[in-house]
Amino acid sequence: MELDLVMMRGAIAFAVLLTSLALPADSRAQSVPAASIPPLPTTPGPSTPLLAAWTQFVNDRALGTKAENVIQARFVVLGDLADCSGYVVKDALSGAPGLPTALRGHMHGVDPATGNPITVSVCTASLPAYLSSVSINSTTAGRMTVYPSGQGAVLPGPAAMSQKPALTGVVLADTGCRGKYTGGGARAYQDCQTDWGLPRVIGDAVKQNPAFVLHGGDYHYFFEDASAFWDADDGRDRFEYWLQEFLIPAHPLLMRAPWVLGRGNHERCIEQRWFGEGWHVLFANTTLTNDRDEPVRPCYDPDPNHAEWVTPTWAVDLGVPGGAAPWRVVVIDSDQPYLSAYGFTQAGALTSAHGRDALWLSHYPPSRWSTTSEIPISATTASRRPRPAPWIAMLPLRAARNSFSPATSISTSTFPGTIRRPPPRCLR
Repeated sequence: MELDLVMMRGAIAFAVLLTSLALPADSRAQSVPAASIPPLPTTPGPSTPLLAAWTQFVNDRALGTKAENVIQARFVVLGDLADCSGYVVKDALSGAPGLPTALRGHMHGVDPATGNPITVSVCTASLPAYLSSVSINSTTAGRMTVYPSGQGAVLPGPAAMSQKPALTGVVLADTGCRGKYTGGGARAYQDCQTDWGLPRVIGDAVKQNPAFVLHGGDYHYFFEDASAFWDADDGRDRFEYWLQEFLIPAHPLLMRAPWVLGRGNHERCIEQRWFGEGWHVLFANTTLTNDRDEPVRPCYDPDPNHAEWVTPTWAVDLGVPGGAAPWRVVVIDSDQPYLSAYGFTQAGALTSAHGRDALWLSHYPPSRWSTTSEIPISATTASRRPRPAPWIAMLPLRAARNSFSPATSISTSTFPGTIRRPPPRCLR
């Protein structure tokens, strides 16, 4: 599925788009090949490397109502932890006393090398605005490293953005790999070792030294299939596939800048359960407990927010000292267009309240399926083609199958910006 970015009286900084289409596969779980990843740590413990670590923007206290510039550190630990009290997040520069971490949830998977089941725990900590870099530490073994690189678990903090000379960012979407499948047609083939461009795109993006990264959803494609394949709770949404398709290849960029992690149709919960559970545990804003503070399983248990596991629209304001007025990035959960009407209504209100430059990040564009009379979007914009409207501009960024669209760079230090277009590069 394509990603559409909507620019509201503003401009996007630096856009990179990679797309991968779906892979038909047999509906039996055992037909999916093992994930192709480096050997996993085998024994949980305080010195065992983290399986992933990143920082991300969140807005879990003001969803749908106002922007908040909260950044969390999140990391994945091998083992079924009851809590994350064995880990703290410290100021990487001073080593100041650590911030406590909280357990967000668990995911399950299979170690490809042994076939043994694994459980991992996702931990999180909200970061004070003054921190420019943070480290993740075991309370007994000191600073952690991150699988598979062995790199120290040092991540950018909220103040890192203010140290950038200009506000530049990277936009990604539709980054999963279909996998190599010999029994299908032309759409059914993609060798993740040779025909997948995400690792190269990540390398190019790291060179840009971005202040932030936006992802518009669709992280996970591996051996997807038609409806019967998805309805069964067959463990397809397993952690090792998240490692293979996103957390490992994106690792260099995850360690470089904070992310806004949107949601695509591949991360939906209904009408078939695709990879929504994994996205909610790893990346969502919303908490995963009910009114009795009991943990809930996303996509399977009742949604504590009574929204069928659709997250409310949220926003973050991005800016640099002395630069132009900050952009408001408005994130709309449009994993299913027919469920996103209220989200676009909230986006309109958040944009109007801001009164300045804003950018909408949504996997699907506003359309006749998702708009209502409350949204100030003219009928001419309810289309896949960019057309003029009173105060909204549609900027569809699309790439053909297995190709990389030309990147566009706009710096807000000279807002509305100067555009640099690197030469396009095809992945295949």
